[in-house]
Amino acid sequence: MVKGGGQQKWYYDACALDNDKHTYGEIYNGGRRNRRIALVGNLSIGEAYGSSYRKKGQETASSFLDLLRMLIAIRSNGARVLEIVNHKGIENIFQEIQERFPRLGIEDSIHLATAIKNGCCALRTADSDLYDLSAEEVRKLATKFNTPNRRKPFKTQN
Repeated sequence: MVKGGGQQKWYYDACALDNDKHTYGEIYNGGRRNRRIALVGNLSIGEAYGSSYRKKGQETASSFLDLLRMLIAIRSNGARVLEIVNHKGIENIFQEIQERFPRLGIEDSIHLATAIKNGCCALRTADSDLYDLSAEEVRKLATKFNTPNRRKPFKTQN
């Protein structure tokens, strides 16, 4: 269970993790300076690891996992800078996402549902299928499944 303690939560999908090294600086600095907790799902890690392995080989993929381990170990204001979350309990949100956004693939729907379920105010992605969604429709969906820890309206961003 993610403990927010008044901190904003941002969810990072596999595309964000795989996009460039600046994402990791954002995760680190967001937690240390901006009182933000970065969340990644099991699916994000698996997809990013697989992509890293296919593109650059075992050494790079192992370095990716080492970097995640280091970020998970860092604490700021009593909370981790990076937390790994599972996808349990997203079924109703996932179903509604599939109905509202039929062009969205299963993986992207899982990422969006997981971010909403965990009370995130942002989903960081490099995937145009997600960041091109209607901001108003995404906010309506997040509001419908509002969680008490959400501090700001939900948005997807590149």
